[in-house]
Amino acid sequence: MTQYFTPQEVVEEALEEGTFLETICSYCQNRIRLDARAFEPVQ
Repeated sequence: MTQYFTPQEVVEEALEEGTFLETICSYCQNRIRLDARAFEPVQ
């Protein structure tokens, strides 16, 4: 499984706006929302 790091600017924007980071799992191709502070999945 390949993991890509989110650019710092995108993380900072998400933190300022109180939003989540969105990405796609390279294994199952499902959309994933991540907490910008901990990079943990949010449901």
